[in-house]
Amino acid sequence: MTYYLTKIQYIMQMKWVLSLLMTLVLSGIFTITSAQVSMDEYLRYQEKERDFEDSIRAKNPDITREELKSIMIDFARKNDPVFQQQENNTSKAVARQQMTTMALDEGDVPNYQEFLALKALYQGTDGDNWYNRANLNWPTSAEFDQMLVDGSWVDADFNNWEGINMRFGYFDNPDVKIIYLRAYDLKNTLPLELNNLTALIELDLDWNYLNSPIPSILEDLSRLEVLGLDGNNFIGELPSFIFNHENLSSIQFGDNKFDRIPNVTVHLPSLAILDLSGNEFTGEVPDNILNISTPEGYAIYLSDNGFYGDIASKLNSEYIYHDFTIDNNNFIFTDILPVIHLQNLGVIYQLSYFVQSKIDESISHVLNPGQSYSLSSNIDRSTDPQCKYQWFKYVDGINDIPLIPEPTVDGHTYTFSNITSDDNGEYYYIIINDAAPVLTLQSYNREIIVLDCPNIMPNPTFITNADCNQAGNANIVDGCFDGWSPVTGTPNKSGEGFYIWGKPGSNNTEALLAFFEEPLEKDKEYVIEFDYKVSSLSGYDRIVENAYIELSNSLEYRLQNGNTVTVTEPNGVSAMASSMALSDSASMESSSIIQMAYIIPGAIDPENVIDEDGNIQSRVLEINGATNTTDFVNISVRFTPTQQSKYMYFSIFPNEGSGFQGIQIRNINLVKIEDCGPVCTELTPEINYEVIGCSVNFLPLIDNPNTCTISSYAWDFGDGNTSTEQEPVHFYDTEATYTVSFTIEYDCNDDCGLQAVTVTEDIVYELNEDQFEELPTNPSYSTIDNVLSASVTTFSDTWLMDLHDNQLANKHPLNNGQEGVWRTAGSYVFDAHRKATTPQVDISEDGTFTLNTFDWGMEELAIVPGWKKVNTLTEYSPYGFELENRDILGRHSAAVYGYHEQLPVAIGQNAEKEELAFSSFEEQTGDLTTGNWQFGNKEYRLWKHGIVYLGIRNAAVVNLPLETFNGVETVMLRTLNIVQNFRFEIRGRIFRDVKIMCKSEYDDDPTKTFLVFDQLINEGPWFGKLYISKPSGAMDDPVFSNVTAHSGKTSLAVNGTKTFRQEVIRLTPGKEYMINAWASINNPVIPSPVLPEGIKISLTFYDIEENELTTAEPVEILPQKYMIEEWQLMEGKFIVPENTEYFKITFDRGGTGTVYFDDLRLHPVEGNMNTYVYDNDTYRLQAELDANHYATYYYYDDEGTLYLIKKETEKGVKTLQESINYQVEVSE
Repeated sequence: MTYYLTKIQYIMQMKWVLSLLMTLVLSGIFTITSAQVSMDEYLRYQEKERDFEDSIRAKNPDITREELKSIMIDFARKNDPVFQQQENNTSKAVARQQMTTMALDEGDVPNYQEFLALKALYQGTDGDNWYNRANLNWPTSAEFDQMLVDGSWVDADFNNWEGINMRFGYFDNPDVKIIYLRAYDLKNTLPLELNNLTALIELDLDWNYLNSPIPSILEDLSRLEVLGLDGNNFIGELPSFIFNHENLSSIQFGDNKFDRIPNVTVHLPSLAILDLSGNEFTGEVPDNILNISTPEGYAIYLSDNGFYGDIASKLNSEYIYHDFTIDNNNFIFTDILPVIHLQNLGVIYQLSYFVQSKIDESISHVLNPGQSYSLSSNIDRSTDPQCKYQWFKYVDGINDIPLIPEPTVDGHTYTFSNITSDDNGEYYYIIINDAAPVLTLQSYNREIIVLDCPNIMPNPTFITNADCNQAGNANIVDGCFDGWSPVTGTPNKSGEGFYIWGKPGSNNTEALLAFFEEPLEKDKEYVIEFDYKVSSLSGYDRIVENAYIELSNSLEYRLQNGNTVTVTEPNGVSAMASSMALSDSASMESSSIIQMAYIIPGAIDPENVIDEDGNIQSRVLEINGATNTTDFVNISVRFTPTQQSKYMYFSIFPNEGSGFQGIQIRNINLVKIEDCGPVCTELTPEINYEVIGCSVNFLPLIDNPNTCTISSYAWDFGDGNTSTEQEPVHFYDTEATYTVSFTIEYDCNDDCGLQAVTVTEDIVYELNEDQFEELPTNPSYSTIDNVLSASVTTFSDTWLMDLHDNQLANKHPLNNGQEGVWRTAGSYVFDAHRKATTPQVDISEDGTFTLNTFDWGMEELAIVPGWKKVNTLTEYSPYGFELENRDILGRHSAAVYGYHEQLPVAIGQNAEKEELAFSSFEEQTGDLTTGNWQFGNKEYRLWKHGIVYLGIRNAAVVNLPLETFNGVETVMLRTLNIVQNFRFEIRGRIFRDVKIMCKSEYDDDPTKTFLVFDQLINEGPWFGKLYISKPSGAMDDPVFSNVTAHSGKTSLAVNGTKTFRQEVIRLTPGKEYMINAWASINNPVIPSPVLPEGIKISLTFYDIEENELTTAEPVEILPQKYMIEEWQLMEGKFIVPENTEYFKITFDRGGTGTVYFDDLRLHPVEGNMNTYVYDNDTYRLQAELDANHYATYYYYDDEGTLYLIKKETEKGVKTLQESINYQVEVSE
């Protein structure tokens, strides 16, 4: 996007001096097919952070704000390029900062007011306890105070303080332009002194612990363009002053606890980003943030809040909304479909609405056996196109039972004609719409409770108003109800129940009192059930804020004036009606002017109740936000009084608005739940089992009625072994018939006691590999005619990586890049014959084809005809760099990274990553140098992987020979599991320390092994990779020298012979490889143009049993051609012997003194490779070695400016380019 600058682009402008030369020199180099891994990755960091947060929320919908914040802070510290640069050691950080921003010129004096502002920021946010405090170069709190006392603040160079930049844009003034302190544990509140930073352009304090209030910092900061406060602890209403600013382009207040948006006029003509996601906003989205006039439009992020209601009518079709995200709110299709229409018109470029919170209410329905009952939804009944509905019976969220086969337009209602105890349970429905196929709305669960022993209680008697007194004090059975009809004001005798009214804006309401013929008993369970419908006078909104049912032993009402009125029982008059004398023609509107004693909701001292979850509540029932119920809604509530209760109050609290509002209530039933006595169910479990390989998976069919719980399981496998698991996996030593017994101990109730049921069965155990003979072949696809082209890109958020960094390896997969980050996995195209009509050309169809739609769930099986996988991304680094891919012909492209895995050291074509190796000996870690070569005697964890062709439950077929697993007890698995919920889909998982129970050669194929594991991997088919980890073998200590080097500063010094075992490099037996190196004896006056005889590099190969393998002739690499400035190229080819597991490389000095070896590399002969050498301190490119292993050298001056480029040739090192600047003093 070119229409706005993100925060990270501002930071890139800070860093341009450091990165410019690298970008120019290496432009086009650091690309593996289509994956850009240079500066573009850096520029996209913010988008990566947002995608990562979205994936965390999607995987963990119940994650707490604190848990999310901890993960995001760790993610920022690991991935934010600026933070990584700041976190390195002090000398490097200072050097980079000075090169990037330039120090203050001599004679410049820092601004005193800015010093005070930075001092206040540091001390006010607990600076002495900032994260990584020792490497930030900021003064301590005490040093700040001393600088102010002794005046040494005038010597302060803010540029050396991490996160502060004074040289931005055109380097106009030495003022503070940027504060960038993300994820540094800043606490407390922001100081008012920030107003002193009048030149500030960006303030970025994301992912800290800052609290409200936010000072009015914008009033004086007229140049501020970026305000980043994501991921802090701000609460309450957004500060109104942020909505009136000429230059502010990015407002990022996501992941806080704001809950209100001020009703102010918005003037933000430069706005590009408004991020309010992840807060606690509720209600409709205010108009003022949806209609911000900007020349080029803006992006607005509102996800992860509680917004609902109409949006489309508030958007301005003449504006541009670049990004509009409303995920994880309470929107329904009625709200979203008009927004999609605006996207189709081009008003919105990118729209994200794909997940919404659960809809409707979570209520219980208590029913008697034999009743007819309907589950129904009133949501989204009037959309165009019409929505489709499907009801489910909840089981576990995965195996839920659909009540109708598929969603239908009429599926909003499902009727039980004769309800039974089998219908007990929880139910929910989903809504879909063809106009928004990516969204599925799901309701909260509704519970159906079928009573075994109901006791129908007498209905409560209602104390009626004056008008009903005139009718003889009739109770609800006789049709005289409290309240008035909406128009006439006369008692409602229509048979539709009674009304309870409230007057908006008065915080008062009518209340209705009832008494029980039989008082409710303490600690007994009851159910109250009734129908309700929200009502209002004509022309007014149908919204009731709250409706309550409360219990009490008091007949006192609290009036508006604070007094109480006592109603006499049973012929009392309600306080509301006592002063009213309405004629039959009086209306509710006219009655509002009469002096009336409105009752404040809530009886005096209401009794508590215990709800069905065991929680103590102050009310039996509270209906929140009841709105626009055209039809009556049935509701039932189960509760337990904590004290004996004689009276029950119905009351409402009206919404803000005009006109009277109320709830219409009818068909009240009260039921007391009685103890049915013992129910001792006949229990008949069955043994069920499945033989996979050498394992027997026991999958019992268990009869578990609702009245019983299972106390224990006990298995006797008939071979002396037992288990207490529900579904154990057992391994028999020999094929035979075994008598298996299975015992379940049930606890049904106190009277029935414990019931132990035992079943036995003879099972036949024989090794079984039949399940692996055929792959599943049930693709699901449709066809589309007259298609011109079709392609698909797939993604995965699970990647098992070789983590060389122990700090990363010990982190949770969500924090070290292995899970939670969606990366490209593959690309597909559709290959089909195009139509061609003869002899007459049909321009409407010729050149098109019929497309078989892509099956996302079964893509790994490649069973949909026509789809071809043209590119597969096989490996990424923890930092998001692409390491290896494979094209449709099976050819690999790969990259090897070094220098803390941040810079590419080798780029190869037609080669796998583990077939490439390069070391310039610059990065000396003590156990492994860069580029896959191993040097050192420190143990290193090695990985070998194979492809899982197909897995079933706890077994798999792998493309590794059987001997590979000699001595291997456990493996790791990265799986793609096929599961079925509403459809087939792929889910990635990582399994660690999976024990191998048995292994055998598969189907007489020596290249494949059949494995059985000790744990269930997936219920259905699965695919993926298997990883074997083992420690590396011992080797000689290397000696690295700075005496001389072919490129860079370091080489390998050999005085005698040195042998190093190589197990990271994986060579293919029978394949030919090339190995190159440069050697020198560091003698500028050597009489011969070649090195002395005897200097060589030799290779020896070993199988998995550590046996040395023979080769047709010794593999020795000798000096070739002539010396070039003291260095001579060594080069040779070799073919890898069969059964090679690893090899050793030996450096031999011959009869010479010390020999120096440098730039050692290896790659397949059929491939090619370019390699790169960097300065280990500044990370500047020092040399690039081409496919023939000749170097191009780069030289920099003290300020980091490239001034000289030389090229190594067979005739010597030649200068390609040189830039010289002269400063000439001219005398007058």
